[in-house]
Amino acid sequence: DPDLNVDSGFRFGVKEGSFLEYVKKNLPEMMVDKSRFQIDFKTTHPDGLIFFMFNDEGKKDFVALFIKNHKLVYSFNCGSGPSYLETDFRVTDGNWHSVEFRRVGKHGKLLFDSIEVKVPDHSQYSGGSTNKLEVNSHIYLGGLDKAMANDDNIKRGLQMNTRNGIPGFVGCLRNLRYEHNKNGKARMKTLGTKWAKNNLVYPCSEKVETG
Repeated sequence: DPDLNVDSGFRFGVKEGSFLEYVKKNLPEMMVDKSRFQIDFKTTHPDGLIFFMFNDEGKKDFVALFIKNHKLVYSFNCGSGPSYLETDFRVTDGNWHSVEFRRVGKHGKLLFDSIEVKVPDHSQYSGGSTNKLEVNSHIYLGGLDKAMANDDNIKRGLQMNTRNGIPGFVGCLRNLRYEHNKNGKARMKTLGTKWAKNNLVYPCSEKVETG
C-alpha cells in the first residue's frame, strides 16, 4: 500500500501471537510515583491486550490496557491489589479512538476520546497501602509471548482467566506516547519504531478486506 506512513499505525493479529516489545531503560524510575500514556486503537474484536508492563521479580506490580467483552479496561497494581477502570460502553466499532491512561500514586484516570471515563471510586484505586509502582523496562504492545500469555499470575492480575492464555489484540494501534519526566519537566514522547522485538506485526493499511 503506497499510502502507508508513520500515522497509519501497526496491524496486530493477522497471525496469532503478534506483539511488539520495547525496552525503555529509564522509564520505570519515572513511573514510580506517577505515569501517563496515550495510544490510538481501532478494532472490532471483543478481547485483546493493548499495553502491558510488569514486574518480573516476583512482585505483583503491573500496568495494563486491554479490551474485555468489547469494553476498554485500564488496570494497574502498585503491589497490594489492582485498580479496574472499565468503560460502561463498547469500544469495538472499528473506528479510531484515542485513549489516555494515567495514575498518580494509587489513583488512576482513564480518558476515552478526551472524555474522562466515570467509574466507581473503589475501581480507580490500586488496593492496599502501597502507592509506588515498580515495573521493569519492557513494554508489550498488542500481546505477549506464549509463556507470559499463559502465566497464571499475569492472568489472575488482569482477571482474564482464559483457557488459551491472554488474547492478543486484533486491529490497529498507533501513536503510543509516554510521559518523560526529567528535572521536574514532563513532556510526552513517542515510542516510535525502535522496538526490541517485532513478532508478526505489520503496517496498518486501510485497504484490507474483512475476513
